[in-house]
Amino acid sequence: MLVPQYTIRTLLILTTVCAVAFSVFALALRGYGLAIGISAALVAVIVLLLVHAGIFGMIWLFSVVTSPFSKPAPASPSHFDVRDMVESDPVDDKDIPASPMILD
Repeated sequence: MLVPQYTIRTLLILTTVCAVAFSVFALALRGYGLAIGISAALVAVIVLLLVHAGIFGMIWLFSVVTSPFSKPAPASPSHFDVRDMVESDPVDDKDIPASPMILD
């Protein structure tokens, strides 16, 4: 999906939150102390989220670039293998199928 789909309720809530935030910023420009503190906190949270997104993007890009050069993880042994349930004898090993057979 290229463009995410939002409901009208979501857009109205977003519009209301933005209106309140910009009203607080306008009060901060007029010199109200509480509005200055709230504005500083909002700006700090926004900067924190942007830094987090930037670091995440760099780490993701690094993992994408270096993934072809990394060794694959060794496969963990299966605890539910048919060959483990049957006592293995070197002579009878060829009678055991490579994978379990499903009968209808």
